[in-house]
Amino acid sequence: MRILFLSFFLLYFSPGHAQQEWKELVLMTMTGGENIYEITITNHTYEIKVYDITDGMSKREFVESFTDTTELIASDPYKSLLPLQQGRMLITQGMVDGKNYKLYDEQDYIEVYLMEDREEIWIKTLPKSDMENHQNFLKLVLRN
Repeated sequence: MRILFLSFFLLYFSPGHAQQEWKELVLMTMTGGENIYEITITNHTYEIKVYDITDGMSKREFVESFTDTTELIASDPYKSLLPLQQGRMLITQGMVDGKNYKLYDEQDYIEVYLMEDREEIWIKTLPKSDMENHQNFLKLVLRN
């Protein structure tokens, strides 16, 4: 798991800095086999939570929680799924203005792709330090 992504967001969205209220922040989405897991971190307590989103966000189901990311990536099925992510870490996927986007973690940047006919089309690269200026994509990673 990329700690830079986590560090930036925890700093920027910590109490006193956040311009937008949030309860959880999406760190990554892991896919493997038939399951899709969304990994989040909670505001204030920094607890790592895992949700099964295989059947969509409307049927998002809490699976388990961890005290930190080290505990998460040492546990199955997540330690088995991590190598399957093919070098790119999917943060999340969602709708913005009626279009389906995927956000990928790329060290200091977030790569934004538009999904059209099951094909990913690169749209832009966003510096993580500038995410607050991209509220349309920021809302994809914040959970209230």
